[in-house]
Amino acid sequence: MKNFVLTLTIILCLSIACKKEGPKEMRFSINYARSEDSIYSDSVAFAVINYSDLSEFKDTTDLNNPDIFSHSIKVENPYSITMPAGGTCVIKKFDLVSKSGNVIFYIPYRVQYYYINNIRYTGMALPFPIRVADGTWDMMVTKK
Repeated sequence: MKNFVLTLTIILCLSIACKKEGPKEMRFSINYARSEDSIYSDSVAFAVINYSDLSEFKDTTDLNNPDIFSHSIKVENPYSITMPAGGTCVIKKFDLVSKSGNVIFYIPYRVQYYYINNIRYTGMALPFPIRVADGTWDMMVTKK
């Protein structure tokens, strides 16, 4: 009976340990605020992404300050971040940079507009909170 209880306990502990979620890969697909700017996409060498976990911010002043972040990464296409599951990532900077180091496209810290058939729509702006999950997010960038 002792061996049965011990075996059952080990199986239970292993099943609980295996249920923990692993890291999630968030991928970013690029859209252009002005579709004609897409001709410059071949000039992009990498993306610079600054981000933090939402729980790291004390108040909205820190959240809205582009200079306060905990992680900065440089990634080549496909652009992605791998993070632990369950949190909320706040992107504070998303720049597409040329081989010479110049920012070609970026997401602004203000309202961004995009155009479809000459009609103006409101697009995304930073800071941009994202729930950490596997999947692809569409990021709208503006030409610098």
